[in-house]
Amino acid sequence: MSSTVIIAGGTGFIGSVLSKELISKGYNVLIISRKIPDIEKDENITYKTWDSLQSVDFEDVSALINLAGASLAAGKWTDSYKKIIIDSRVNSTRALVEFVSKTKKPPKVFINASAVGYYGDRADEVLIESSSSGQGFLAKVCIEWENEAINASKYTRTVIARIGVVLDKNEGALSKMLLPFRFFAGGPLGRGNQYFPWIHIKDIIGLFIFAIENNSLNGSMNFTSPKPVTMNEFAKTLGKVMKKPSIFKVPEAVLKIMLGESAEMITNSQRVNPEIALSNGYDFRFADVNEALYDIISQ
Repeated sequence: MSSTVIIAGGTGFIGSVLSKELISKGYNVLIISRKIPDIEKDENITYKTWDSLQSVDFEDVSALINLAGASLAAGKWTDSYKKIIIDSRVNSTRALVEFVSKTKKPPKVFINASAVGYYGDRADEVLIESSSSGQGFLAKVCIEWENEAINASKYTRTVIARIGVVLDKNEGALSKMLLPFRFFAGGPLGRGNQYFPWIHIKDIIGLFIFAIENNSLNGSMNFTSPKPVTMNEFAKTLGKVMKKPSIFKVPEAVLKIMLGESAEMITNSQRVNPEIALSNGYDFRFADVNEALYDIISQ
């Protein structure tokens, strides 16, 4: 019987790409979501709603991965939406940990998403997994999220994935930056000297599988490229790859007017280093931002 990976919140962008890669490696995938998609399903993917969590069979489960949580980029962070952002992460994590605690045979590893927002705005300080948490709303979200997730370590191996800015042509931050560059209006966002903790989508997926299959991994892991760059460097490289200028800077003050407090997702500086992944032998496919952007843009 093939081993199964359960992905809570697996219908989103990362979950969808991860599911395909897991299936290609011979795993079965079970996705837990708020509703079962009305689409033709891959025979190696099954779906269950959160309400039917108790019916999940944990026999021969290689990993339980939690990606659930309301989008950070859905709109301005009003007080009511901040509560949704926190509750959607903390409550889903708490429910999964409680379920794991009651199973006779828990999954071999519990991998819970978090984010580099944990570190707050840290200028040019090199940040590794043992670095302290920072200030701000994103840091608060990640701290509360991780505090729930780490309770799973009482029952199984537990990895906290602090995810950086995932680069993909059709999803996330990069997809939104491409349009102004296409119209010769691209450039850095914010101060420009803030560090941008990027990672290629293929390495995010690679790190999840690495965490599943490497039994020595426990605790927090930075899911970022080992070569973070400043926003100025990132925008310049993107312009070079697209053969477009990178001269139209969007000032931080303008971003804050447009986005409110959620502008910190762009303006915070996080020079994050994936020390745990590197020290355990993970071989990044795209460590260099130039190579990463060429690969993505050429697709």
